[in-house]
Amino acid sequence: EISGSEDGYSRREEYPRMQITWSVPNLSLLDLRGRFVFFFDLRGLRHCPGLRTLRLHIESNIAAPHRRRGNVDVNDDSQDGQDLQDGEDPVWMTGRDYAVLAEMSRLEELELRGTSWNIDNHILQTLGGFHLETNYSDRPDVILDEMEEEARNGGPRQQYHPTPLAGSLRYFGIADAHKPDRAALVPFVTTMSKLKVISLGKKYTYAAQSLQEAAGPRLTVELNSL
Repeated sequence: EISGSEDGYSRREEYPRMQITWSVPNLSLLDLRGRFVFFFDLRGLRHCPGLRTLRLHIESNIAAPHRRRGNVDVNDDSQDGQDLQDGEDPVWMTGRDYAVLAEMSRLEELELRGTSWNIDNHILQTLGGFHLETNYSDRPDVILDEMEEEARNGGPRQQYHPTPLAGSLRYFGIADAHKPDRAALVPFVTTMSKLKVISLGKKYTYAAQSLQEAAGPRLTVELNSL
């Protein structure tokens, strides 16, 4: 467990990239907090096949490192982030990073705290291995009752190719997330077949019943005040 100081004033250039480049088969818990999360290379988790608990809490107001958007190869370590050019969006987590999490077949607890994660519908699709139709992503209001009914009947319209994570995750905590909508959360909890607890912010009170009905009695929806 490593906790970074929370002054938020240190230059990010002073902190080298934290990497795991060797096999750590017996590591079962990794808890990083503060600015250390920004500088930990999540691709190193490929060397931690026994990891069962991963908690990443971003509590510092230090500026996030910049990386490029776009499709990248999750297995290509040479495709590292570069500084953004003028006009590009700052983003420190790419699809590659979330794809690493999706491949973790023994991970049971995943907690991502802090607003810097920018968890959205697309990230839930990456973690779970399902695909929302375009109108589902753009118009969540048109699918609520229909999708929940299909999920309960075992015949959802979405394309499902569950990830290894979908068969192991039991606890998922994203209490600070505000971007995912019910259109993605419902198929997410359905796809994550072992999920017992999902921890969300209070803003998702409206979706709690839908999630529990979609996943059945195995799921508990926690609602946290931020």
